[in-house]
Amino acid sequence: MNELFFSLTLLTSTALTDQIRANKPSIDPTLARSIATINAEMCQKYKVDCKLVTAIQMQESGYRLNVVAGGDYGIMQVNEYNIKAYGLRMV
Repeated sequence: MNELFFSLTLLTSTALTDQIRANKPSIDPTLARSIATINAEMCQKYKVDCKLVTAIQMQESGYRLNVVAGGDYGIMQVNEYNIKAYGLRMV
């Protein structure tokens, strides 16, 4: 089972890396791979569409990890209310 999960993650990660680089050609390739790998793992774990998450990240932050805009934080631009409501922490 772990081998299958690893294979699916690798395939998804490669496709997401390509999507990220197509969306933002100027992004550092290592950062694109890191974002894609994390997205693939978390989306499979929580059964969320990886392409949708990756598109939201591009729209909200341009794949910038530490962006802060009007009380919204990070690559997904989570707002202060939700950070507090869900007990999230900034890393």
